[in-house]
Amino acid sequence: MEKLWGGRFKKNINKEMEEFVSSLSFDKKLVKYDLLGSIAHAQMLGK
Repeated sequence: MEKLWGGRFKKNINKEMEEFVSSLSFDKKLVKYDLLGSIAHAQMLGK
């Protein structure tokens, strides 16, 4: 996947930092649970 934000930086970013911010594979696994938690929180606030 091409990086959309790389053009603004003069130097390459640190490899460890790139790995830290490249969490799409983990996000895909957690999105269902994140949404369920957000829905439960919104329902609680509505009471």
